[in-house]
Amino acid sequence: MRNVKTSDIYATVILLFLFYVIVQYFLSTEKNNKELEENKRYTIGTTGESFGARHGSTLEYFYNVNEVGYRKTQTLEGKVNYPDGNYLVVFSSVKPENSMILFSHPIYTDTLTVPKGGWDSIPLYLR
Repeated sequence: MRNVKTSDIYATVILLFLFYVIVQYFLSTEKNNKELEENKRYTIGTTGESFGARHGSTLEYFYNVNEVGYRKTQTLEGKVNYPDGNYLVVFSSVKPENSMILFSHPIYTDTLTVPKGGWDSIPLYLR
């Protein structure tokens, strides 16, 4: 019978733990995406600072739902107007912190009034 070293046990435990964390991350992401799709609403968000990351830049954005402010970050896709650019944000009506900024839908006016709980769908004049 083979002698098992303590270092082998530690390495196995670490690998199993890393595997567990990665699986949980993907399951959580899938769950959030599904929940966002099933309960989506729309509001307007304002971009903040951009900061570099290893695999591209990340941009912070801010939005309000039911008079509660949220700050999120998202990886940049192409050219965006930052800081202080306005874009549509899709968020979950159940869990408003679950959101995604839609860089494909810039907002060029500051005169829009968004309902406190957001729009059920993207208004025709913003499509």
